[in-house]
Amino acid sequence: MPKPIIATYPVPAGAPQNADFEVSVNGRPIGVFANGPHTFAAFSFDRGPVDICITCLAPFTGVRIRPCAAGIAPRIKGRDIAFALAAPQKLSVEIQDGPNLFLYQAGAVFEIRTVDGARIENILFENIRIEEDHQPLIRFDMKNWYKVGDRQGHVRGVYLRDISVANGAGECVLEGADEAHGYRDIHFWQVRIDGALVGDPSPLGTMPTCVENLTFDCDLRPPPDDVPPRLLLVRAYPTSAAGETAVIFLTLSKSISRDPALDAACYRIPGSRILSVGITPGFRQIALAVEGLRKDAVLEIAGLRDLAGNALSPASPAPVVYRQAWHASGDFAEWQGACGWYYEQFNPSEVTVLATRKDITRPPGYGLMNAHIMSDGLRWVAHRSDAWISQDAQKPGDIYFPVRTWQAPASGTVRIESIGGAASSSSRFCILYNARATPEPRDDRKLWGDANPPTHPIETEVIAGALLRFAVSGTAPYAPVSWDLKIRYV
Repeated sequence: MPKPIIATYPVPAGAPQNADFEVSVNGRPIGVFANGPHTFAAFSFDRGPVDICITCLAPFTGVRIRPCAAGIAPRIKGRDIAFALAAPQKLSVEIQDGPNLFLYQAGAVFEIRTVDGARIENILFENIRIEEDHQPLIRFDMKNWYKVGDRQGHVRGVYLRDISVANGAGECVLEGADEAHGYRDIHFWQVRIDGALVGDPSPLGTMPTCVENLTFDCDLRPPPDDVPPRLLLVRAYPTSAAGETAVIFLTLSKSISRDPALDAACYRIPGSRILSVGITPGFRQIALAVEGLRKDAVLEIAGLRDLAGNALSPASPAPVVYRQAWHASGDFAEWQGACGWYYEQFNPSEVTVLATRKDITRPPGYGLMNAHIMSDGLRWVAHRSDAWISQDAQKPGDIYFPVRTWQAPASGTVRIESIGGAASSSSRFCILYNARATPEPRDDRKLWGDANPPTHPIETEVIAGALLRFAVSGTAPYAPVSWDLKIRYV
């Protein structure tokens, strides 16, 4: 087996020197730097396992590596801490009675700070697991720092949904409010403390008296951790003209444990060879690069489980649905990255982030949209709701333009076909290629730009991981336009 290719990154210029740790990967030293009380080291590798060695220059009594769900048990010899990694991941190494590496310690689990005089509204914390909590669960910094003259700050509309706290909650759940700086409309849904659903505030300690409309609610049906993950979809797309290589997307009903999912030994396709395994953020979709895939292939799976240890149900086998091409409307889904598609917004000029702070702006660039269920079905909506993407249409708005984005799973030549694009007098269609997969418009290369979508196929070279963006822009009055697409390797 070839050796892993390891990439290291230099210590940022001007960063404070680290005096606590030395870190190496497969015996190769990597840069370590400090930032206040925190210490950081970064590296990457293309395949595992790799051996990590951390030398703590100060004495210590023990070590814990988080997240605990990763199941990493370090070996300690003197002042050396050693462990192996099968795949790249972010870790926090907690040193008992000594300094900490990669560790960020905030004053609260969820801490909201604001700019002067701004009102904070509609915040969602969702699907978060807290392994230990010795701090307040929420703190809003709204006192002197949040006051301008006689203008008082307030926080409204905070939603905490599917939050699980292990090893007990802090002394109180809310901090930072007083009679002049209040909360309103704070909603808890499916919050668990040590596995028990919280239906009232009593397990969370003393609540401030200046909170209006504080609610606790829960669903007494079996908790999600007791429900095993299910395989919703197994869909294959060829990544070469003759179809000798392909990518298979496995879509799951819930997040799964990362390390077993990245082990190629968990998957078997009779007559085919698995080349690599990837997983999308959120851990709900697995991508298998394979060769020799037959159109009647069956996938066998073993060893997949969720973070609570529940095995995939049913385990296997699963027929593979073979698609000749990616289809924008046919692949439309309710989460980012499904079958390689993302839904972005683009602001062509600077935009103001807060109405109360005109000096805080966001430069031109791309950002991810949010999914909403509307009366006419699923839509991906920009930060201003007048721009959106539905299964069959894209609508630009005053500030943002909607962008369907496809990420290439393999290098090669792809053919792009527009299907039934319907233009309006104010619309403009643009196809962009971004080899670096960045949100920066300066990295885009234009393949097409016109008042109408292309009526002929466009072929272009892509590299693995690159982005093809399909943007609809225009001038007022804005109207939804239909622009369906097919992409295939040739």
